[in-house]
This record gives sequence, C-alpha cells and structure tokens, in this order.
Amino acid sequence: MTLPEKLRILRENNEWTQKEVAEKLDVTESAVQKWETGKNEPPVSELKRIAVLYDSDIDELTDDNREVVNINGLMEVETIPAEVCSMNGDSDHVVFAGGLKYGAMLHRFTNAAGDPYSAIYRSCHEFASCECKSPPGNSQRILVRQDQT
Repeated sequence: MTLPEKLRILRENNEWTQKEVAEKLDVTESAVQKWETGKNEPPVSELKRIAVLYDSDIDELTDDNREVVNINGLMEVETIPAEVCSMNGDSDHVVFAGGLKYGAMLHRFTNAAGDPYSAIYRSCHEFASCECKSPPGNSQRILVRQDQT
C-alpha cells in the first residue's frame, strides 16, 4: 500500500477532513490533497509530524509492505464471551469483519489490566495487537503486514 493511500485512510479513520488535517499540521489543504493523491510527497520534516498526528512512525507510513485497514468499513459481526476467547482476564471480544485480508477479523476488548486493546485474529490465532488510544468503537489506526499468511 502506498503512502498516499495510507494518508487518506488514516485521515478517514479519524473522521477528519483534509482541511482539519491541514490545520493540525499547519499546512495548506491543497498540500494534504496532493499528498493523498500522490501528486506530491510530504517532505521528511512533515512526515515526522504526520506520524505523530496519526500515532504512527515514518517506517510504518513509508513501508509499502504494510497496509492500513479502513476501520470505518468494518462491520460488527458478533460478541464472543470472555470465558470462550480468553483465559487471562480479558473482557468479551467484540468482533468486526470486512476488508481484512486472509479472512482475518478485528477484535476489540479490554485486557485484564483495564486497557482497551485491538487484535487481528485469523481463526484462533492472533497475529497483531496493540493498545488502543481510544475506547472500543472509536477509530484508530491499524497496520497489518501484507505478507502474513
């Protein structure tokens, strides 16, 4: 996935307009539009600020082997009771599907310490997880390596 695609999806995941991103980065709306369409690339100094804005890092943004999932396109499909899906004190897992590769599904839950978490599962196997900066149900970035099987 290219940088322009990632920038657009990350903005949409946060439910921001191009104008709002421009204001947050103190650049023009036209600059954001050009970055998202691939007409221009942001300079390294701006990439650092973009990474901070999206709670990411430059490597995640520029590595074409990583994919950003558009979580606004995910649909809640089920809730799995904690006693079924976890033995370490996690809450119930709310499961979302749609748009993830290889039949993977997004699980949102609260861990035993009370921290909101997201994890990507394929069948019963977790292959990516991260602590959420937002409560379950809100947007956040999710990066998944494309070469996972």
